[in-house]
Amino acid sequence: MIHNSLIFRYCASALALLTIGSANIGATPERPQAVAYYNPELGFKPAQRDFTKIFLQLAGSLEHHSTPEPYIRHVMAEHRRIGEKYKAATGKHYNARPEYLTETFVENLLTNWKKLTPGLKLDELSQKAGRNMRLAIMGSWNMPVAELVAIETQLNDKEAATYRRLLEKPFFEKTDAGAVDAFYASPYERLTDVGKSHLSRRVWLGTKPNSERSRIIKDNMGGSLVVKLLNNHHHALMKYLSSEDADSVNGDTLLVTLKDGLKLEQAEIDLKGLDEYERDALRFSHVIKWEFDQRFKYIRSEVKSTENGEKTVKSVYAMVDN
Repeated sequence: MIHNSLIFRYCASALALLTIGSANIGATPERPQAVAYYNPELGFKPAQRDFTKIFLQLAGSLEHHSTPEPYIRHVMAEHRRIGEKYKAATGKHYNARPEYLTETFVENLLTNWKKLTPGLKLDELSQKAGRNMRLAIMGSWNMPVAELVAIETQLNDKEAATYRRLLEKPFFEKTDAGAVDAFYASPYERLTDVGKSHLSRRVWLGTKPNSERSRIIKDNMGGSLVVKLLNNHHHALMKYLSSEDADSVNGDTLLVTLKDGLKLEQAEIDLKGLDEYERDALRFSHVIKWEFDQRFKYIRSEVKSTENGEKTVKSVYAMVDN
């Protein structure tokens, strides 16, 4: 119950992650992976303790619905549900939400979001942000083959079919050398950075002993650096939750942890020399940051110069901050 009382702080921090990520990985494919962490037919899961699952559920919702509205309404509904259970059990009023976070505030926020969506393409932003959140958390190495092939728009049908066959192998053996060399001779140069890294990874895994290769593949299924950052924060929260310093570990400290760990305050990042565990976490977080930055540049250059533009700019920034 204590943990659930903090849920909105962390949901807010998860949403805040979207307002803080310059690479791109090509066209956005269909969304086959959104349901892996959020199934719209089953709906949202109740408030939970695992921050990785919380973020992935948010990411899946954004990727599928192209708007934060369903997730925000879910969080508000969870507050009401938990509050009712708490009152029934104790007879006391329970509300972990900040005072400003009223039903009216949320409705105004969502109304303004809808008004701004056509001009700023916030539906496209939400969908891309959700997808890149998923990739930042789980790593591109966990992308399904269909999604990897879909983003390689510079390949013709024959090359895409060959690429798919190569990706279906978790690692390359000596018997694959001819096919791999032939692909490297031409189509390889037209792959995205993510596509190139997947082939290089399979070559590298093929050089490892069976036991080490199995360990690497198993470890990678657990996700990227983001998962480590979230787990570290969770452990800190559990340690201090019942202490006098409980307020020192909250959504704000989670945001700082993510900003620092993902270098989101830096204008540019150098991915060279980083292992994939760090590289994908930074790469896709900064893609999100770049998408938001483009919209803020548009607001500053176009909207601000129009009638009532200054007021509009302030409203947009206030909406994002909140």
